[in-house]
Amino acid sequence: MNTTTTTHATEYSRDFITVKNQIYILYSQALVTFFFPVIAAFCLTWVLWDVALRRILFVWLTLVIAHAVTRYFLLWKFHHDKITPDNTGVWLNRFLSSVLISGILWGVAGIILVPYDNTIEYTLYNGLTLLITCGLVSGALISYSINIWVLIAYSFPALIPPAVHLISLGDQYNSAFGGFILLYYFFISVAAARMNRQFNRYVEMEHQQKELIYKYERLKLVYSDFRKHLKK
Repeated sequence: MNTTTTTHATEYSRDFITVKNQIYILYSQALVTFFFPVIAAFCLTWVLWDVALRRILFVWLTLVIAHAVTRYFLLWKFHHDKITPDNTGVWLNRFLSSVLISGILWGVAGIILVPYDNTIEYTLYNGLTLLITCGLVSGALISYSINIWVLIAYSFPALIPPAVHLISLGDQYNSAFGGFILLYYFFISVAAARMNRQFNRYVEMEHQQKELIYKYERLKLVYSDFRKHLKK
C-alpha cells in the first residue's frame, strides 16, 4: 500500500513538473510571440490596402489588435499568480485558447481579405498573405512545440482552411499553392513531434536527477543517524 501510494505520488509529481515547465516556457516567450502577429497584421494591411475590401480589412485588423491586448492582459495576470497543481490546467487551457483564436484570425485572412479573381494578381496578393501566415507559424514552431496541442491549436486553423480553400478554387496555380501549404503543414508537424519528444526526454531526465539527489540526501541522513547510534 505504501509502495503504491509512493508510485502514484511520484507520477503525479512528474506530470506536474512537466506541465509546469511547459507553461513557464510558453508564457516566458509570449512577450515576443504575442507582439509579432500585430506587426505582421499592420504590414499586411498596408500591402492589401488597395486590393482588399477596406471594411473587412479594418475589422480584421481591429480584431487582431483587440486579441493582442487581451493576450497581454492574460500574460500580466500570469506573472502575478503562482503555478500550483490545482491551476496548471487552467493556465495551459487559457494559453491554448488564445493561440486557437489567433490561428483562426490568420486562417481567415487567407480566405476573405483578398477578393477572389481569376487573375495572377489574386494569386500574388493571397500568396503574400499566406507567406506571412506561414512565417508566423514557423516562428511558433520553436515556441509552441513544447506542447504539441498548443502548436496544433495555432497551426491547424491558420493553414489548413486556406489551403483547402485554394485547392477548392480548382485552377492550376491556386490548387498547387494549396497543396504546397498542406505539405508545409505536414513538415512542421513532423518537426514539432520530434522537438516535443526531445523536450519530454529532457524533463524526464531532470526529474530522475532530482529523485536521485533526494534519495542520496535521505541515505546520508540514515547513515549519519546509524553512526550516532553505534557511538552510543
